[in-house]
Amino acid sequence: MRKEIIKLYDKHHNAFAEIKYNLETFKNFAKHSHTSFSISIIEDGEIDIWYHNSSTQVLDTKSIAIYNPNQVHMTKNRGPEPIPYINFHFQVDWCLNIQREIFDQVDLFLPVWPFVIYDNKLRDRLISINKNIDQDNFLIEDTLKNILTELFQNYAQQENSKSSHALINKIENYIKTHIDQKIDIESMAIEIGYSSAYINRVFKQHFGLTPHAFIVDKRIQKAKELIFTNPKLSLTDIAYEAGFYDQSHFIKKFKKAYSLSPNNYKTSG
Repeated sequence: MRKEIIKLYDKHHNAFAEIKYNLETFKNFAKHSHTSFSISIIEDGEIDIWYHNSSTQVLDTKSIAIYNPNQVHMTKNRGPEPIPYINFHFQVDWCLNIQREIFDQVDLFLPVWPFVIYDNKLRDRLISINKNIDQDNFLIEDTLKNILTELFQNYAQQENSKSSHALINKIENYIKTHIDQKIDIESMAIEIGYSSAYINRVFKQHFGLTPHAFIVDKRIQKAKELIFTNPKLSLTDIAYEAGFYDQSHFIKKFKKAYSLSPNNYKTSG
């Protein structure tokens, strides 16, 4: 039987993507984000997708959904029946190398817009890859690279390449550096040189999450990264390294965000 999650590796055995395939259901997901560039496809029904700073979009069987790196979003099944779905998650550095081959002077990942794209040819090619996936076949990287090249050529937003504000970078770097410690806004404000009130406004406007929810989201991402890169680590060690105060709290938050327990994610690779 095929695994629910398949990790893809290049010729140098570096992970560049993973495909999550669930035949049974697209469950409702709470607000969260991904460090990866991600694409979703459903095989039946309709899904409502809320994106921060955007109107709610509808994903159906004629479209694909886009999730730019660190873009907060939330999904909800419109109907009562389970919906089979496919998620592609691509490493940002791998995507950035593709964008650099297409565009001149690209320093940051160029976001893709619109967030729901009606492109039957692209959708069919992604479905074909999922159906014929072979984890030992390195040619899959070339195929996916060709697909993303076309996607970026048609939909990447070059005018947003310099949109990352210095304060946003400082906030994200502070959280990344202190992820395994207790993080409070007051201490963050002192270190990066802004008032806590201003930082709270930035969280609401830019991230679409409260500071606490954003920090939890980053901890879940860190845990997922640890599972991906250090499969021998215990869930207890992963929980503490990602900054969760106990394993049960970690499992609850991980499952709420990804509708998959960390142990299931760990054993599926």
